[in-house]
Amino acid sequence: MHPRQMTKERRENMRATLDAAAKHLVGRRIEAVRYISQPEVETFGWSNRPLELLLDDGSTLYATADEEMNDAGVIVLKRGDDEMCFGRY
Repeated sequence: MHPRQMTKERRENMRATLDAAAKHLVGRRIEAVRYISQPEVETFGWSNRPLELLLDDGSTLYATADEEMNDAGVIVLKRGDDEMCFGRY
């Protein structure tokens, strides 16, 4: 669907998601980076281990394949024209 053809409901859902993410992430500091543990992978039923960012308020952030958390995802860092993928293992 072309962005200009987005429904009002979809635009509202995107805005709500963006607002929630900003509320929880803006101003946070990354304290550590690790791969999630093998027991966590087994709990999720995944076959891969994504990177996990540990934030200064005790929260964690990690990539999943989709909203249903069907498997681990990758994190992409974009700096200027350069992109770096932090893979899953």
